[in-house]
Amino acid sequence: MLVEVMISIVLLATVLGLALTTLSRAHRHAFLNNDRLEALHLARQQMEKIRTNSYSQLVSKTGRINTSCTYSCVVAATNYYKDVTLMVTNVGALSQTTTVTLVTSMSSSMHQ
Repeated sequence: MLVEVMISIVLLATVLGLALTTLSRAHRHAFLNNDRLEALHLARQQMEKIRTNSYSQLVSKTGRINTSCTYSCVVAATNYYKDVTLMVTNVGALSQTTTVTLVTSMSSSMHQ
């Protein structure tokens, strides 16, 4: 009888330990996914601001979007096209750094 109780306790402890580990990992992945989505949202917002600039105003720059996010914008230009690369680095809730890079091309004919 005592042996059966001990085996039951060991099995229960093992199952509970595995369940808590799985829940902990799921919680961490949810935080990391939220950080990625926030960085992507901030990058898209910044890219829209860049797209509203005229073709001639487009220059390379670096700045801050908010307290936890920095961005850099690099423009490679030819006579008719400018390739804009926007890199946003966000520090999330778990102090995990997430970087999102967006690339777009702008033509001078679109912005005249």
